[in-house]
Amino acid sequence: VGKYDSSMKYLQESKRIREDQGELETPEGANLLRSIGVVCAEQQDIDRALETCNEARCIREKTCSLDTPDGARLLSNIGSLMVRKHVNSKGSDPSQLDEALQCYEKARKIREETDTIRTDEGAQLLYGEGNAFLVRDGDKDLDAAIDRYEEAKKIREERNTLDTPEAARLLSSLASALLKRKQVDKAIDNFNQARRALELTGTLNTSDGAKVLQQLGQALLDSGEPEKAKEVLEQGIDLHPKGTQAGQNLLAMMKNAKASARKAKGDVTRK
Repeated sequence: VGKYDSSMKYLQESKRIREDQGELETPEGANLLRSIGVVCAEQQDIDRALETCNEARCIREKTCSLDTPDGARLLSNIGSLMVRKHVNSKGSDPSQLDEALQCYEKARKIREETDTIRTDEGAQLLYGEGNAFLVRDGDKDLDAAIDRYEEAKKIREERNTLDTPEAARLLSSLASALLKRKQVDKAIDNFNQARRALELTGTLNTSDGAKVLQQLGQALLDSGEPEKAKEVLEQGIDLHPKGTQAGQNLLAMMKNAKASARKAKGDVTRK
């Protein structure tokens, strides 16, 4: 949290200057408020982030500047924050997800109209919209979520930005959704692409990396490939210390993988 304090200090000073000069209610002032909202979210203050971003939205509506790429960026932020608030509140207010999806839909339409959907930010928007669909109703909205994820993947392929940490999250989410649809081979392929992206960016040793390796290992186990699962899990154990939760999870999965491998070979005597 501390590393964002200095950023917030400068942003709040900029806001004060704009207020003093009567220049806060401008498109530039809305951008400033959005930036403050982003830092609030990084500080885990979701309510304040939403309040600030909604203030920015009101300014954009007043200044007729919502139907712009900057407006779409703001609406995407609001949608993401609403999903996070819903998850943090254990789903106490389902209407938040409907509002989030409305924000994403409007943002998507603006990006389509301004010819900025086939960009990395457009891909990120579609990823967020897919997440919102899954959180709202994992089974009912599964097809819609997969549709958004696959379109986001296509955009990143076109732009040659599939080997990034952001794309790895997209690929992992797409793979998880495909597993729910029982498309195991396709899911494994996407998990492997996520693994590759994390390897190339040196981020396989992060929490995202541990999650991808666990999910890939489990998918391989479930598809009857314990030896391949062992290889993936060994890589995870090398990268994540035994004392961490991720390390413990990977070790437990490795135990299952070894048992499955022995069973496949007809040796069930060893423990």
